[in-house]
Amino acid sequence: MEWLYPFRVGAAWSSQDASLGPAGTRNRDSAANRRVRAEVHTAQCLTGDRMIDFDELHAQNHKITELSNVFLYLIPERAMCDTECARTLFFDYVAKVREHMELVDAQLCGCLIKSQNRTMANTADRFLSGSVEIKRIFAAYLKDWCNERKRELSIADHTAFVKDTNQMFGLVLDRIQRETEHLYPLVRKLDEQARCPA
Repeated sequence: MEWLYPFRVGAAWSSQDASLGPAGTRNRDSAANRRVRAEVHTAQCLTGDRMIDFDELHAQNHKITELSNVFLYLIPERAMCDTECARTLFFDYVAKVREHMELVDAQLCGCLIKSQNRTMANTADRFLSGSVEIKRIFAAYLKDWCNERKRELSIADHTAFVKDTNQMFGLVLDRIQRETEHLYPLVRKLDEQARCPA
């Protein structure tokens, strides 16, 4: 599918790389990016300075990984794709991914982007730009392979579905890995600085 870009699962990732989209192309400051940043600032105003719950984030990561692994294990068998179990797993996964990305964008990136530390703010900005691209790809994937209103999978080409699903789920897990390695430590550092000002 043309909407899926090559990406690097488990590859080394530097703070400079965070500005790159799944294809390794630098994201431009589009209207969509600016809108996401505005939404983040609004969300921060609404949530205030509520402490970020890393246990909740780790629980989300674990659940997304678990749903991903089970669904990917089932779908190579065509008949399994038509079961209620597979549909439930799929749409649970979709809901969890959306919930997680909104939480990360609003709280982690929202916290960092307001920082006076330019490295932290720039890293958050790059992750927000990447989030716009991932959401676009995810929306295209869902449009191709399911009917969300009816909560049904629409699989005309099983081989293509399996390939696209492996790529899409891999992209999400790659994003979560980068969050864990690059966003979480920065937020913890920012919290420590706030608690123990120099």
